[in-house]
Parts: sequence; structure tokens; C-alpha cells
Amino acid sequence: PQRMVELLLSRVNAADPEQRRVAVYGLGLLLESRFGLSSYVASRAALLQALKAPDPALRQRAAEAFGRFRPAHLQQGSASPVMGLEEVAGTLAALTEDGDPKVRTASLVSISSFARLGKEDGVQSAPLQPTALAMIGRKRLGDSSPSVRIAALELLRAIPSDRLPAQIRGEIYNDVLTRVADSDPAVMTVALQSLSGFDEDGFPDRRRRSEDLAGLVS
Repeated sequence: PQRMVELLLSRVNAADPEQRRVAVYGLGLLLESRFGLSSYVASRAALLQALKAPDPALRQRAAEAFGRFRPAHLQQGSASPVMGLEEVAGTLAALTEDGDPKVRTASLVSISSFARLGKEDGVQSAPLQPTALAMIGRKRLGDSSPSVRIAALELLRAIPSDRLPAQIRGEIYNDVLTRVADSDPAVMTVALQSLSGFDEDGFPDRRRRSEDLAGLVS
């Protein structure tokens, strides 16, 4: 895929904005292929640059591209092939505050894919600490965009509960519970789905959850 990567990289800075978007989209497709690791190494710098572009559609495509880089591609037994994930994750975390809701959504979805990374995936530690991920997700639960709130719920659900202090787990539970009464039906649905797994991951048990839900509608 080297020639394909080179071709796409040559289009990332094209004069035509649509060509730039298509090139970044193509790099994202390569990141989720069996050539994902080599494509990441070759295209990381260009995609990071795209994350900072003035064009919100390009920032969105770049955020989505990094989200296609699956943990399975990292199982190399060494951190060296995937150096730079911390910078990628940090830039995506900053973009969860972007002025465009599509960029915020794409960034949340992408950092969710990094939430479970550890030594078994070929990295020394997760590129973002679980407590930092929890803080990002909880903050965006109050976003004005329903799609961002849904992505925030999915991020909170992706964080392994055994990597979070009990107090933070309880705070997440309460925050998600409030989204069951969200004004948007899609957000309500995802919040209910998130609650359904809490008793399996160290959160309040099923009886407590049922009582809390009953309290919301009483």
C-alpha cells in the first residue's frame, strides 16, 4: 500500500478542499485495513496536521480516520511501532471542545477506540488516562448537540470500570442516569443501554438501577 499512501499524502494539501477531504478519508480506510500499522506510521503527521486545519469538514475526516486505527493493529509486543499515540489522543481530546459538533462527535468516537489500550496491545500505557477520559465524557454529556451527547455516553461505556476509582464510577452512573431524561429520544435510548451494563462492570446492581429509574419517572 506504500504507493497508495504516497498518492493520498500528495493530495492532503491539494488546492481543492474536496480532494483534501477525500485523501484524508482514504488514509482512514487504510488505517483500518491489514496495512493499518504501516499506514499509521506513514500518515500520522499529515493526519495530525489535518486535525488542526481551518476546514471543519477536514478536521472531522481526520478525527474519523484515527478512529479507524483498531487496537488489533497494535499487538506488536513493543511500544515503538505506535509511538505518537499520546499526541494523537491529546489532540483529539482538545477537539472535543471544537466549535463544530461533527468534529466534537468524531473526536469522542475516536478516543473511545483508545480507551481500552494497554500493554497487551503493544503500548506501555493507554494514551489517555481513564480518569481523563471520564472527565471528557462527563463534560460532553451536557453538550448542546444530541450526537455529541451520544458519543460521550459511548465513551464513558468504553472505559474499563476496573481502571476507575469507585467514586468516579458512581459519579458516572449518576451522570448517565440524568441522560435517561434527555430531551432527545436517541440520547435516552443510549443512556438506557449504558445503564444496562453497569451491574456487570462494578456499578450499582440491577435492583438499585431499577429503583433509580423509577424515581426519574415518578
